[in-house]
Amino acid sequence: MPGNCFYHHICQWCSQQETQFHMKMCSQCKLVSYCSVDHQKYDWVIHKRLCKAVDFIARKGCQSLFSFDGTTQETWNYHRTRFMCSVELFLKKKLEVFERQMILFPNVCNFCFKYNNSYNPCVDCYCVYYCCKEHSEEDSKEHCKSCKELKSCFDVDLFLKDGPISLSVLVPLNSKSVFPNNMKEYIEINYESQTINEKFLISEELSFVLTLIYILLKSGKNNLNTSSSITVHVIGAGERESEIDKLMEIFFHWLPQIKQIKMLLIGPECIVNPGNGCQTYKFKGKSSLLINKVNDKLYHEYITEPGFTPPCVVMAYNCGFSEFADELSTWNETIQCILSFKNVLFVTTSYNKKEAENDICRVVSNNVNTSSLDTIKCAERNPFRSLRPIRDWENRSQTFYVNNFISILNLQ
Repeated sequence: MPGNCFYHHICQWCSQQETQFHMKMCSQCKLVSYCSVDHQKYDWVIHKRLCKAVDFIARKGCQSLFSFDGTTQETWNYHRTRFMCSVELFLKKKLEVFERQMILFPNVCNFCFKYNNSYNPCVDCYCVYYCCKEHSEEDSKEHCKSCKELKSCFDVDLFLKDGPISLSVLVPLNSKSVFPNNMKEYIEINYESQTINEKFLISEELSFVLTLIYILLKSGKNNLNTSSSITVHVIGAGERESEIDKLMEIFFHWLPQIKQIKMLLIGPECIVNPGNGCQTYKFKGKSSLLINKVNDKLYHEYITEPGFTPPCVVMAYNCGFSEFADELSTWNETIQCILSFKNVLFVTTSYNKKEAENDICRVVSNNVNTSSLDTIKCAERNPFRSLRPIRDWENRSQTFYVNNFISILNLQ
C-alpha cells in the first residue's frame, strides 16, 4: 500500500520495482505505475480522488502537468507548484506527502522537462528519466554528480515505505571522552553494527542535538560550555525539532558540566501534546531539561509574555528565511527581535550553500538597529549534518541534507 514516498518506477501498491516487472501506467493521470491490473484495482480507492482531480483540471481547466512548454528549471518549478496548487484548490485540502511527490517528481525528461510515453530511466538510480538517448547523453555529466546519492534516496525511502522504523538512538556506550569531529565519525564509532539505511536515519535524528553540542564546543564562547545552566530557544520548530527532548541525554553526556537547560520550541508546526506544553526531564548526574513547546504564538509575540527568559542561544534549524522573503512573511519581525538581544548566539542551518548565503543576507538586511554582529561562521558546511540524502525537486538531479550548512552570529 502507498507509504510516505513516491517513485514512478515502483508499483504504487506493493513497491515492486520496474526492473522485475513491466509496469502499467495509470492511463488517466499518467502519474503512477502498477505491476499488475489487480494492484491497480486495489489502489484505486486511494488513488481515484487525486486521479480524477488531475484529469478534470487537464480537460476543463486547460492546465496539464505534462503540457509544459518552458525550457528552464525555474519555469518548470513554477509550472509544477502552480499545478499542485490547482489540484489542492479543486480538492479543497492539502495533498498527502506521496501525492505531492507524484506532481513534483513526474516521469518527464530530466533534460528538457518534456513528457514522453516511452521514457528511458537511468538504470543506476531509476530516479530520473529521459525522452531520448541524446538527452540522456547530454545530461550524463551533470547527473553523474548525484546519481549515487539519488540511489541512496530511493533505498532509504523504500526502507521506510511501510511507515516509520523504530531505531535505538541512545547515549553512546563508547567510552571515548573526545567529541568526534563529524557525523560520519560519530556514527561509525557508536552505531557500527547498523545497516547503511539505519545509519542514515539515525544521523538525521541526531543532527539536531549534535549540531547544538558542536556549536557550544566550537563557538569560542567559553562561558556557554562551562556554564551550569543555559537557555536555548528553537524558532520555527516543526515535527523534527519537537522530538529533540528525547535525545537530550546525549547532550548531557558530552557536556556534563551543564546541569540545567531551559529550552523553548516554538513554531506553528511544533507538535504540542494536550497538557504537555511544559515538561521537566531528569537525567543521570542530576541534570535536568525544562522544555516548553508553543505553537499558538510566533516568537516575536512570545517574547512579550510575562516571565520571558532571554536566551543564550537561538537556533533556527533549516530556517528557510530566504524562501519566505515576501512582504507578508512574519520572519522579518522575528529576526529583528532576535537581533535586539545582547550576548546571544544566533545560529541558522540550511539545506544547501546558496540557501545558507541567502538566509544570512536576510538576517543582515533586518539589522535595522545596526546591532553588532560578530560572524563566527557564515554558510559553512556543518560537520554534523544528516548523512541521509533527500531528493531536491527544485534542482535537476540534485539532493540536499538536513542541517547541511551552518551560520553562527554572536550578537554583541
